[in-house]
Amino acid sequence: LLREGGGSGGGGRGSRRDGSVGPVSWHPLELPATYDLATEPQFFLADFDQRTAVGGGNLWVVKQAQGSRSADACVTHDAATALAYRAAPGGDRVVQKYVERPATCRGRKFDLRVYLAVRSVQPLEAFMFTGWYARTANKQYSANPRGLTDFETHFTVVCYEDDPALAESQAVASQQQLKPDLEQQGVDFAAVHT
Repeated sequence: LLREGGGSGGGGRGSRRDGSVGPVSWHPLELPATYDLATEPQFFLADFDQRTAVGGGNLWVVKQAQGSRSADACVTHDAATALAYRAAPGGDRVVQKYVERPATCRGRKFDLRVYLAVRSVQPLEAFMFTGWYARTANKQYSANPRGLTDFETHFTVVCYEDDPALAESQAVASQQQLKPDLEQQGVDFAAVHT
C-alpha cells in the first residue's frame, strides 16, 4: 500500500482539485509467498510441505510471471499441478500463496484500480489519484475445492468484450459502495482510503 510520506513537494497530503495526493512512499504490508517456478521450485515445495505438516491452508495460484488478465492462471491445492505449469507454453510462471479469506465486496473478490504517477524512483516520489474504484469478480467467492476451476469466482481481471451478457455482470464498485463491506469485515477503510 502507499502511504503519505515526506520528501520534496512539501510533504503531507496535497489538496489538489484533481483528487491526487502526494508525495507518497511505499510500505509493503504482508505479501503472500511467491516463487518463480523456473528457478525456485524447491522453495515452493518446501513451503508447501511445511504448510501441509502443520495443517495450514495450502491453496496456491499459478500465473504468468509477466502479462496481465490472469491468462492461463490456475488455483490449486495440489503441488504437482502447480509444478506442471513449468512446462506450459506462454512463458515463465510464478506460484503464489492464495489468499483464502480475502476481503470481499458484496460477497465477491475484488481488486482496486488505482492510478499512480511516479515522478522519481530515487528518491521515491509518486502521486496517487484518490478516485480509485473496485472491480469485482462475476460470482460470489468460495474456497470450496470443487469450485477452484471457476475463473469467474477467483479472478477479477477478465475482459468480456465478445460477450455483452457477461460484460454486464462485470461489476464495478465505488469507494462509497465498498466502504460498508470492508468495515463490516473489520478493515480500516480510512487506512485503505489514504
